[in-house]
Amino acid sequence: MYASSSLCRTLLSVGFCISGLIAAAASAAPLEGKTLPIIADSAPRTVIVLPAKTHEDERLAAKELNEHLKLMCGVELPVVKKMPAAGAVVLLGAAAGEGLPSLIRKKGQDPASFAIQVEGRFVRIAGLSPEGTLFGVYELLEQLGCRWFMPGEFGECIPDRLDPVDQRP
Repeated sequence: MYASSSLCRTLLSVGFCISGLIAAAASAAPLEGKTLPIIADSAPRTVIVLPAKTHEDERLAAKELNEHLKLMCGVELPVVKKMPAAGAVVLLGAAAGEGLPSLIRKKGQDPASFAIQVEGRFVRIAGLSPEGTLFGVYELLEQLGCRWFMPGEFGECIPDRLDPVDQRP
């Protein structure tokens, strides 16, 4: 099932609700608390920033995030390699900085481990390897309601709108 673009056009604000940190793929906790608008009035309000030297898995992570957001709301986010001066930013891989990998290492050394962190205008998704970053993007998409039950379009379940992940007070 794919997105209804008319429903997405009516969204005034779309948010990630992510608090704290997801430190490993196997130990993802419910996300709650913070809201960061990524799309408003059917236009992107966020950019995806990739590192200057981008690994194939990091490029795939940006592509997967963008493709699924487009299916959910009909909008693609710009993908850049330079940090914009203002606006919300999704930082992938090494562009997220050195802080996340050091936090992940406190929990273990699995190269597929990742962290997702929201702070101010930044959403940081990084792994101990580029593959870990890709897994972090898949986790975020799952938190936004995407499901993959089998390969191919028939096995995908993509929500028709983006709501905050966790609406508890």
